Amino acid sequence: MTTDEPVLQTTGRSLEILEAITSHGSVRADALAEEIGISKSSVHNHLATLREKEYVVKRGDRYYLGLKLYHLGEQAKTRRPSYDVIGEHVTRIANEVDMEVDFSVEEYGRVVVIFDEVGHKNRSGFQLGRYVPIHACASGKAILAEYPPERVASILDHRGLPRLTEATIVDREDLLDDLQEIRNRGYAINNGESNTGIQAVGTTVTEPDGTVAGGLSIAGPTYNYPPYEQVAEMLLPAVDELERKIEARWRREFGRQDPREED
Repeated sequence: MTTDEPVLQTTGRSLEILEAITSHGSVRADALAEEIGISKSSVHNHLATLREKEYVVKRGDRYYLGLKLYHLGEQAKTRRPSYDVIGEHVTRIANEVDMEVDFSVEEYGRVVVIFDEVGHKNRSGFQLGRYVPIHACASGKAILAEYPPERVASILDHRGLPRLTEATIVDREDLLDDLQEIRNRGYAINNGESNTGIQAVGTTVTEPDGTVAGGLSIAGPTYNYPPYEQVAEMLLPAVDELERKIEARWRREFGRQDPREED
């Protein structure tokens, strides 16, 4: 997960500041200086640049993320032609099963939730935009189960196996055994591993070129969550239909199944 390209320390500091503001919601400059470990004057210089470029806003003595970042995030969600199809399908599945449905993608060894809908509530779920350790959620484990061993090892070496709940798998061999069970079963299970009292069933969504677009899961509270097999019977056909729609979109968009194919 590293690069041989040079890394600019000033750019890195600015991004650290954005991440710190994200984690707190809002924060004062002196608190940022203490948290990041640089001088207050340096923090003010970074914040002034971020304000000039409209990435943060200041209200009183506190700094907040600017809506420009929301715009960039929305742009990132449209970088693949399948994402708009997936977003529509997530909403439809959520309404059909009347449960929370999310779609997550892997990036730099973590998964980020880019679509999250709650059935018949006409609102997005609380996980939208959330980063989750890949080993601790159904979508993430389903994605890992599709990756070759060397890619799995690289992700685990880089990210480790942090514990989120008492049920989180934190032993590498136990996780590898779980990934094999996922391959055999055809879907992944999250039994309170990312959030206590929440269960989920997840599987991967595959692009027409064979790459993994991400993971789709159906989640709900443990006290009224259906048997895993019953949820899988709802999820797997829905994903099959989604993949057919993605392939149709690709053919309309590119005139062929794989846009990388030569004419």
